[in-house]
Amino acid sequence: MEKDEDKKPGKKDKWEIARVLLEPVGGLLTALAVAFLGFFGSRVIERQQQFDSNFRLYSELMSKREESESSLRKDMFKSIIDSFLKPGMQNSSLDAQLLNIELLAYNFHESLNLKPLFVQLEKTILSLKNSTEKRSQLDRLERVAREVTRKQMLSLEEAGDKFDRQIDLDSLKQNPGGLVLDDESIQDRLVTDL
Repeated sequence: MEKDEDKKPGKKDKWEIARVLLEPVGGLLTALAVAFLGFFGSRVIERQQQFDSNFRLYSELMSKREESESSLRKDMFKSIIDSFLKPGMQNSSLDAQLLNIELLAYNFHESLNLKPLFVQLEKTILSLKNSTEKRSQLDRLERVAREVTRKQMLSLEEAGDKFDRQIDLDSLKQNPGGLVLDDESIQDRLVTDL
């Protein structure tokens, strides 16, 4: 009976008091949690949008850069090729022709077969009367040809494998029949390297 006496109509128990006090606190905590999630969620979305915007801008800049480089290369190529193909090319100075072939060789060697231009220019140089000028121009042409060959060899080496051989050219004078090189292939070399 004592328990019934403690529960008077005007008196509230501890749980009811806690419920009355904590209900507004729970609502406040729920509102704070929603605000917190909304704030940080919007920050994450904002950062993602900023990243996407920067990425799009970077892509556009790279695309425009490639486009301008391609346009420059196209114009340069057209100008140089036109100088070789226009009438009166033989009348242009040998230095200008050498410069044009140097520009072609250093910039477009991977996409053009320049041999016909080299052969034509070599014929023009060999027809010169002045032997010192002839020698200097031939040296310049050969230097360009060696550089193109070197670049082509490097690109081939990147795509595959290679091995080197040393040949003593003096021994060829003593043995006019030629030299026998050691048999070796890329496969043999790969096995011994492993």
